[in-house]
Amino acid sequence: MKDRTRVIRDAFEAQTVKWNDIIETELDDFCSKLLLDAVIENRRRNPEAHQFTGNLINSIVIILFRKDTGEQRNYYAYDRLKSPIRREMSARTRRGTMRKNAVHFRPDWQGRPHSMYLPEVVTDESLGPSDARAFAASWRPVTGKNFEICVAYTSEYGDWVETERQSTGYFNSKRYASKAMVGIGFTKIGTKTS
Repeated sequence: MKDRTRVIRDAFEAQTVKWNDIIETELDDFCSKLLLDAVIENRRRNPEAHQFTGNLINSIVIILFRKDTGEQRNYYAYDRLKSPIRREMSARTRRGTMRKNAVHFRPDWQGRPHSMYLPEVVTDESLGPSDARAFAASWRPVTGKNFEICVAYTSEYGDWVETERQSTGYFNSKRYASKAMVGIGFTKIGTKTS
């Protein structure tokens, strides 16, 4: 009797692994499409959005986690975009005082010949790709489900841009994901890890 139980259990486990492999393939394709079609394009197409340095859009990462293998795949926006033109802007100067003058770009990341902006958020003046990698390296699954997808806008000013300007594309991306899949977790914009 014990041998039959073990055979049935082993067969069930083997079938579960096969199903998880199929699901992972589908989710891998979904994460790539989510990054390109929803996350990046929602930020690019938003008429209120302006990419001064390119750090916010390059700081976006999607993480796919598979529980049974412990495998984590990271989908970085910076793999599909041109690099930021400079470090993140900060409201605080290197001397520790609050910035009084706007930062000028000639041209900015979007290619506008001249733009300027007075930063309102204090940052560590890192680069968007560095923020994305640091977040992905420290992220841990939250739900305990077989698969978990995390979408994160990791620049310090991501939350401020969404709150003040509603121009990150965050909610349109969330809507896109919820139409396609149930149970995708979006991480708070501007989540920063040390």
